[in-house]
Amino acid sequence: MTLAVLAALVMAAIAVPAPAAAQNDSYLIEVSGPEVMIPGEKAVLTVKVEGGPDGLLKYNASVPSGASVTPKSGTTSSRTFTLTVTAPATIGSTFAVNIGVSSQNGSVSANARYEIKVVEPVTLSADIVNTANVTAVGIPVQFWVDGDLVGTVNATIPAATTQKVSYNWSVASLSPGRHVLKVVIDPDQHFVTFPDGSNEFVTEFYVGDGGWGTLNILLAILVVIFLVVVFFTYMNRGKKKKKRRPRA
Repeated sequence: MTLAVLAALVMAAIAVPAPAAAQNDSYLIEVSGPEVMIPGEKAVLTVKVEGGPDGLLKYNASVPSGASVTPKSGTTSSRTFTLTVTAPATIGSTFAVNIGVSSQNGSVSANARYEIKVVEPVTLSADIVNTANVTAVGIPVQFWVDGDLVGTVNATIPAATTQKVSYNWSVASLSPGRHVLKVVIDPDQHFVTFPDGSNEFVTEFYVGDGGWGTLNILLAILVVIFLVVVFFTYMNRGKKKKKRRPRA
């Protein structure tokens, strides 16, 4: 008799489902963005929220003194929103972006913390020579490291001058050994032409043991000795003049 009762209770417990509200009463926050930034750099964080009650979602964000974040608060019907953060000036520090979300009536809430390290920038540079007699405006210059595009700068090079084009790269570390730096000027070739038909320039650098300090020294030397000399002519995109008919 006792065993029969126990068996009935076990079967009843298995047959009763968990309340639906219990599966949807909390928020899960996922933040994606850069792990490192250089001083003063701006970056976008993407915040994705799952779970919780349906309806509007309220959010707020804060950072420590020296850094900034926008917007600091808001309301959205979407479960994904973005924040723009600006890194503080202190190299070697780590700052946290604190994010809070809550339901419209405030009954359900959750918090997340996303940390970003501030690193010393690595400056990649190329000297470009404009031998034309017109100024080249808005020429895109791409910097690639080990096959990855790390940054693009739009350069203006006055006529008959040499212009140093630089990009401050935020990178936490590089593995020891050989690395390849490639500079691509006007990748779609909309603005300039080159005598040899090539717009890519490649060099190598090596990172030895010793950590971040050694990397800075090696890349500083690279910037001094690496000279990209590009001879190009600016393509005049002006309108063609209409031919005048000779007078009778």
